[in-house]
Amino acid sequence: MLDALLPGQTAPLIRAYRERFRGCLYNSGNEAQFEGSEQEFDRLGIPFELAVTKLEHGRWLVAHGRAVEASPLLADARETLERLRAAPWLDRVAEAGASATVTA
Repeated sequence: MLDALLPGQTAPLIRAYRERFRGCLYNSGNEAQFEGSEQEFDRLGIPFELAVTKLEHGRWLVAHGRAVEASPLLADARETLERLRAAPWLDRVAEAGASATVTA
């Protein structure tokens, strides 16, 4: 449904979510989608969504054999989520970090 809309017909927040969700599709997603989403959430000043996107980006990198590149993203996500006291999300960062260590 979102793909049918023209760029001017969607709010920046919706575009950021769309790109993150596209990136999360492991078989068809790509890194540029995560990066675009991260830039938009950063520009919009939404730290929680930026951290979640970095977490998902890091998980995607680990799944694609790029654990070393995932580490800075996971560290950034962890720092923000600790500051926001988002405990359930910190568990996900820890899981992703453990996977990155095993993969590396």
